[in-house]
Amino acid sequence: MSFEDDDDDEDWIDRCLAKGMGFKSPEERQSYIDSIGDPETHPLFAGSREEMKDHPLANAFDELLEESKTANENALIYKDEGNMALKKGSEFYDMCRIKYHTALTYIIKAEKEMLDDYVDTSVPVEIITSPILPSLYEAAEKPILPEDETGKKEYREKTAEIKYQIYSNLSMLELTLKNYRQCIENANMSISIEQSTIKNAKAYFRKIKALVTLRKFAKSIELCHFVIESAKNTPDSP
Repeated sequence: MSFEDDDDDEDWIDRCLAKGMGFKSPEERQSYIDSIGDPETHPLFAGSREEMKDHPLANAFDELLEESKTANENALIYKDEGNMALKKGSEFYDMCRIKYHTALTYIIKAEKEMLDDYVDTSVPVEIITSPILPSLYEAAEKPILPEDETGKKEYREKTAEIKYQIYSNLSMLELTLKNYRQCIENANMSISIEQSTIKNAKAYFRKIKALVTLRKFAKSIELCHFVIESAKNTPDSP
């Protein structure tokens, strides 16, 4: 059927209606329009998740957006959203934690995609199984991953970079909330992935600050000396 043929087009609409397709009445059509809400706030025209969060179709559009991206791209998106929530203040801290933990589930998924039998034991089980977070093992189309060795290497490095940044940011969140032991745990996770005292200076700083607050002065001083000596021995360090 040609879309330029008006008669065929009208006939096609009639046939669809005859089969029970389409709206049964003007009232049904209006009810559907009402369910969409204000067109100006429709997810199709949203510039971010924040803009469409209260729309009834927001979750569906979220899923469509996520399916079109690789796991570490989704992790980066949730990490950045967590950063924005952290900057907004205390009323957004719970949202911030959810964003970071969701980002971690995508990081684990990225690692599993690179190595099917990979099991990341570094992330607490409650993060993976929490009902408020997407299931790590739910069925989804496999995203397009790099096929060449250089691309795979870059994908692995990017995944690791996002992962240590997420844990470092979680340590900042816990430090802000005065959860000093959790701050240290997250800083340790970040440092275990990226040990450079230059690239990952923030994680070291947050750990030192938490140690001082917990009055673990010997450990904090020892770590300070380690950071200073490591920085001295790092080429091109500031």
